[in-house]
Amino acid sequence: MATPSVSVVIPAFRVAPYIAETLDSVLAQTYADVEILVVNDGSPDTPALQAALAPYRDRLVYLEQPQGGPSKARNTAIAAARGDLLAFLDGDDLWAPAFLATQTAILAREPDAVLVWADSQPFGAGVGGSTLMTGAPPSGECDVAALLTARCVVITSTVVARRRDVVAAGGFDETLHRCEDFDLWLRLTRRGRLVYTREVLGRRRLHPTSQSASAAAMLRAQIAVRQRFVQTTPVGEDVRRQAAEADARCEAEIALAEGHRLLAAGDARGARHELTRAAQSLPSLKLTATLRLLAVAPSVAVALQRWRRGPAH
Repeated sequence: MATPSVSVVIPAFRVAPYIAETLDSVLAQTYADVEILVVNDGSPDTPALQAALAPYRDRLVYLEQPQGGPSKARNTAIAAARGDLLAFLDGDDLWAPAFLATQTAILAREPDAVLVWADSQPFGAGVGGSTLMTGAPPSGECDVAALLTARCVVITSTVVARRRDVVAAGGFDETLHRCEDFDLWLRLTRRGRLVYTREVLGRRRLHPTSQSASAAAMLRAQIAVRQRFVQTTPVGEDVRRQAAEADARCEAEIALAEGHRLLAAGDARGARHELTRAAQSLPSLKLTATLRLLAVAPSVAVALQRWRRGPAH
């Protein structure tokens, strides 16, 4: 078999209803020098997954393992991959036809870059029209400080990376089940540049079973990854300060969400405590007004929050 230029890494867990569409988007690429590796991560829907993959089996490498999480699934594929480049795609996301052609061309003209990523359009029930970069626009060079502070947010299902650098960096940390990609991107900054294109080359499926559905858990995982990196990697004091400020913002976002939950539940005292914490790093006129209302008329603040959330909550 000829050695492919790109190995497409697809972890599969509870994606049986979606993976055919994902594979169709890979097979529709204008850049065809690829191999596709699908890793069944001990998925409970294995019979349905195998049935969905059956029409594609002669065009992909299918691997199975006991459930170990997305890091282990991706590492299993990386170990079997033969391409010089790795393209990461979740089993329910999609690529535009020009995705691989665009990303490989960028890496060809940027020899010091270790990876490139692109913008992605969310889709699914109730999803609005903004792209992921619209919500979190990258700013300037994607160095370690930009990653740590979320000035640059790498979109995993649009990443194409050099396999040698991913392997040299240690691959994905298999002890992590959230923000394992963030952890790897941070380590890759020690090996070269991370670059991006603002072209919308991916489509990200959003649904209730997505890992990102638990916002508080993702924020806590982000804090843990950032703190471990700063503690174990030589970085300047300015970077350490910016990382600490980013941690504080994440803690404030967690407190803000918890404060609103407690307010809707009728716990005015608990809500006031959490919202006060949030206001320290995320001050706003709306939050100030809510805290003032809690101080003078807590029952009114509770009623107003319940009205805002509506009967569905």
